Amino acid sequence: MANSEGAIRPLAKALRLDVVHRTQASRIAPGIVELVLSRASVISEGAVRSGIAGRETYFGSSMLTIDLEDLAKELRVPVDARLAEDLARRLPFSAHLKVHALRIARDEAERRVPGRSADRFSAELKVRAAATRLEVDVDVEMPLAAATGRARSGRST
Repeated sequence: MANSEGAIRPLAKALRLDVVHRTQASRIAPGIVELVLSRASVISEGAVRSGIAGRETYFGSSMLTIDLEDLAKELRVPVDARLAEDLARRLPFSAHLKVHALRIARDEAERRVPGRSADRFSAELKVRAAATRLEVDVDVEMPLAAATGRARSGRST
């Protein structure tokens, strides 16, 4: 474009930023996490041991196992190892899974230390596929408040 003196101005360099990043992301359908967890079998183990600064701490693990073949009728998709792997990849990002699995693990931990309350609860959650099964591991560390009754042994249950 020419200015009033007839000279052409140089082109301005435009900087373009995308405001929204579009993806073809997919997520687990609503209700699937609840369905999967409703059929989970739970195995837990743990014991009270000395933790940081000698405080009694419950260390344990809960494993939730879900056989997807048992859910084939409700899922209405072919149940195979690929489905299990896909779910194992997506489930760790599900807030529903985290809340429900951590609640189950905390209930299991508290059941193993009756009469004791936790100062806090921390856990690590891992999901993996094994053939057509899902395995959700929750490793728990739970420092205990001072004993309110008789002392607990460090025996594993």
